[in-house]
Amino acid sequence: MKTFAVSIAIGATLGSVAEASAQQDQPFCLQSVDGDLTCHFETLAQCQDALKQVPIKGTCVPNPKTKR
Repeated sequence: MKTFAVSIAIGATLGSVAEASAQQDQPFCLQSVDGDLTCHFETLAQCQDALKQVPIKGTCVPNPKTKR
């Protein structure tokens, strides 16, 4: 039974990682001044709205990993 519980926990964790990874595959990214990318925006407008709401400096750019 303990093995089953551990298997469930691992599956849930891997599912969360896969979901987070899929969110990083959206067409637009918020790029910080350090060059870090957060790519979970479907539109440029969404990215620009998010940029206005966070206390970091950066810009919105097309995701270099997606084909457009």
